Amino acid sequence: MIFGPKSPGKRNFLAVVRRFASAALVGITVAAAHGAEPVTPNPGLHYYYAVPAVNPPQTIRVDVCVYGGTPAGVGAAVQAGQMGKTTALAVFRRHVGGMTTGGLTAVDTGKAASIGGMTTEFLLRSSGSKAASLDGSPELGFRPSQAERIFRAMLEEAGVSVYLEHRLKSVTRDGQRITALTFENGNRIEAKVFVDATYEGDLFAMAGVSYHVGREDNSTYGETVNGFLSGVSSIRSKQGVFLFFSEGWICA
Repeated sequence: MIFGPKSPGKRNFLAVVRRFASAALVGITVAAAHGAEPVTPNPGLHYYYAVPAVNPPQTIRVDVCVYGGTPAGVGAAVQAGQMGKTTALAVFRRHVGGMTTGGLTAVDTGKAASIGGMTTEFLLRSSGSKAASLDGSPELGFRPSQAERIFRAMLEEAGVSVYLEHRLKSVTRDGQRITALTFENGNRIEAKVFVDATYEGDLFAMAGVSYHVGREDNSTYGETVNGFLSGVSSIRSKQGVFLFFSEGWICA
């Protein structure tokens, strides 16, 4: 999500949410984006399930391809679309929005003055959606289904083509430059720019970018206290990073 330094303080921010809640309803109703409807029955709680091959497979050519339906992926795709770029958002599963539309709907405001840009727009729309439905949940909370409708509306308004159930199978490169993604269903997306917006860096890993699983050795980056402190029950660093007690250790 996007944050800006010139946003209103917490009280003013909440006042803005209340004042413009009704106006924020504009665009909530979503017409399906291109290719954005699932092609399989609802899989329930299964994370991975087979999807049928498309017949015939398509090659989609765009300026920007975003892989990953997380909030970061939605934000990147919307921003590219608003800048006039043809944009495709390829999503592993049936929904856009990642954890935000999957149930993690409580908003940790922190310093409200730091919230701006697309995040403010999303919160304004979520408040307006709840006001319309007489939802009694907390002011800065929202229902998962409401969050997805808002994300889908923002994608539609930005002209982003959304491709659900597109699981990355292979990456085509020209030297160090990614030129195309091929998906398990047979479709292929060619683009000038690719964005990895997955939670785990799936695109970068398949493209051959080096990575490390787990906590690296202290010697890797010359660190000596990289995230673990013993013998302390609670601590908050000068930079405001919270460390949490877990099994005798303090973990960032």
